[in-house]
Amino acid sequence: MHETPESFGLLRKLAPSKQPDFYVLNGDMVSSMRSEDHFVNNVLVPMSEVSGSSVPIVYSRGNHETWSNHARQITDYLLDQEHPFYYGFRKGPAYILVLDSGESRKDSDPVNWGLTEFDEYRKEQGEWLKREVEKPEFKEAKHKIVITHIPAFYSKNPVHAADHYFSLWGDTLNKSGISLMICGHTHTPGIHPAQPGKIEFPVVIGGGPKQNKRTLISVIADENKLQLKLIHETGKLLGELTV
Repeated sequence: MHETPESFGLLRKLAPSKQPDFYVLNGDMVSSMRSEDHFVNNVLVPMSEVSGSSVPIVYSRGNHETWSNHARQITDYLLDQEHPFYYGFRKGPAYILVLDSGESRKDSDPVNWGLTEFDEYRKEQGEWLKREVEKPEFKEAKHKIVITHIPAFYSKNPVHAADHYFSLWGDTLNKSGISLMICGHTHTPGIHPAQPGKIEFPVVIGGGPKQNKRTLISVIADENKLQLKLIHETGKLLGELTV
């Protein structure tokens, strides 16, 4: 969204379901966490107008939400849990894994001022992930969906975060029967098929914040199949996937 609050209502109208089980915000809702008012006005207020109080919101942190002086306060708006930026849950026939791809650049990059340790944080997630995929509720789920902001592949230029996390998480994910991964970050929408021997599941990437670049990703799953639609802001279907 990158600070385009008008996008929430516009994209909501495209959703096939009048009452979805939950919404997912997959990172970079703002371009930096400058202040509480900035986050409230650009994310919380417009999202509340869309969801009211009846539809849960699943939040996946983007790299831009690790930026600026209010970044460490973002947990004030999230559920109080052990690790609020990566978690898993079962919903109907699907198990959802939310993973935090973190800041895109190396920890040693001068712009980080030595204030971040995302490499160690991604390692921590990798160890958690190994335990999470062994849970009975994960193994028994018909569909297994990964949500993370930065895609492991398909960026125009190399992204440290993507290369690093896939080196840590990729083997676990590839062996766990993942149905699909949903990402953002690149602002280039597309549905990318699995690449056997490299990445064993499709990757779906949403669009960007500018007019005529916005997209909605709709997922409907039952015990028989999972159907995903990538929908342009005009209502045009950009692609669909059935698993």
